[in-house]
Amino acid sequence: MELRESRLSNGDPVGAIANKLGTSLLFHGRLRDIDRRTVGGFARSIVAHKQSEPGKS
Repeated sequence: MELRESRLSNGDPVGAIANKLGTSLLFHGRLRDIDRRTVGGFARSIVAHKQSEPGKS
């Protein structure tokens, strides 16, 4: 519901969901690469991202 309402009002959908959940954003940017593997029965991931200024993609 938050996502739909935010998109209809041309708002910030990610910000609306974070606000609803009471969380904060860790970074603003795009994911470049995700390396996933299983080690000792546990999923491990390394994520590379390109950080950008808020409001820019």
